[in-house]
Amino acid sequence: MKRKTCIAIIALLCTVFAQASDNRQFRINLTPDGKANMMVCLPESGKATGRAVVVCPGGGYGGLAMENEGTNWIPFFNERGIACMILTYRMPQGDLTIPVGDAEKAISMVRDSAEVWNINPYDVGIMGSSAGGHLASTLATHAPTKSRPDFQILFYPVITMDESKTHAGSVHNFLGEKRHDRKYVELYSNELQVRRHITPPALILLSTDDTLVPPVPNGVAYYAALRNADIPAAMYAYAEGEHGFGSHTNFVYHKQLLEDMTSWLDNLKAPRKDAVRVACIGNSITDGCGIDMSSTYGYPARLQQMLGDGYNVKNFGVGARTLLSKGDWPYMNEPEWTYVKDFRPDVVVIKLGTNDSKPQNWVHGDEFESDLRRMISELKALDTKPEICLALPVKAWENSAGINDSVITDEIIPNLRRVAKKEKARIIDLHTPFEGDKALMQGDGIHPNREGATKIAGIVAEEIRKIEKDYRK
Repeated sequence: MKRKTCIAIIALLCTVFAQASDNRQFRINLTPDGKANMMVCLPESGKATGRAVVVCPGGGYGGLAMENEGTNWIPFFNERGIACMILTYRMPQGDLTIPVGDAEKAISMVRDSAEVWNINPYDVGIMGSSAGGHLASTLATHAPTKSRPDFQILFYPVITMDESKTHAGSVHNFLGEKRHDRKYVELYSNELQVRRHITPPALILLSTDDTLVPPVPNGVAYYAALRNADIPAAMYAYAEGEHGFGSHTNFVYHKQLLEDMTSWLDNLKAPRKDAVRVACIGNSITDGCGIDMSSTYGYPARLQQMLGDGYNVKNFGVGARTLLSKGDWPYMNEPEWTYVKDFRPDVVVIKLGTNDSKPQNWVHGDEFESDLRRMISELKALDTKPEICLALPVKAWENSAGINDSVITDEIIPNLRRVAKKEKARIIDLHTPFEGDKALMQGDGIHPNREGATKIAGIVAEEIRKIEKDYRK
């Protein structure tokens, strides 16, 4: 029996038991010995929004503050229709894979059990306090797609693993002897591990007088890293409260804290559980280079806004990347290529070719068609059998960094059209609409501006709507 089926059956049995006893709280073991477990607290069915949050209490990776930073939060979430899972994770004692593995299992189990628990698998977040905040941010920055949360809420989090700038006990307990290895210190200093379009949105809550986990090199540094990567983030720094205020009602800003959390959650949008998954593959134009807050104003973000919550659009763009496997920066060598396949898209929009036109790359142009067909073949091998759309590159108004519009027009576009015909892929023409309107471009003549990104989104949205109509016939 497959693991996913087993988990779903366990979840169903637990849910049936909970409903039979008129109690929507039950506990599930994550390890055979039960040392890692999760208390599942489901809201009343009439209130359920489909949102869920896995809560990771703090304790310096040496213990767990289960009430103040865990179970006390159940009413807050359940009253707002949000399922709340309180995670009891095991202490690392120098083996960081232990708590990280427990948290990953928790997120995966929630998604595997989404149907029986009435949860939207695209709206599963994580919340952590202090060292639990480090664990939560570690999943947000390191976890594979299946166990990466859709949002993160961090209370006075430990972020850096530089023990001179944070809670030394958390570093010692989490890294053990690896704390002397700069590679591990940097790898788990999560302000250094934020990745554009991959790390999820965050809410950070802290007090400015926290001396145990200094906010500037931890929570503030993480906020800065998120903002620099154009990832939506909000940070509330309360004037006082020191460390560990958590759910304490005597925290002077407790009422404001609850209002801030509620407001942020109310404005956090998520696609429907039955949403069509759309993967946007591409280079810096897809990534949103030069567009501040590309997570809001880049073309994939605008595409999501146009299509609505019936679609789940993900930006997998990476700047400077080529389709050519012998190019200077091949897209298929990037982690995003794995993330695309893990996403299991229903529709894929491939917008590559601009950087392939550079002289050092197009010397391998005779392999462009075979490399593109290999990419399409791997996508078609997915169980979702996605519809493939090949976007013709946007017109390059300047020969910047070797990008050559003549090569794009005379060689790359004909290649794309030939492959589309052979592979029965759809062509989306982004070149022609940009030929007569340089006002859609940034000053470099290569990257679209906000208006240009909106133009691309509109063209792509029109093609995706055609796909939906074709399936209905």
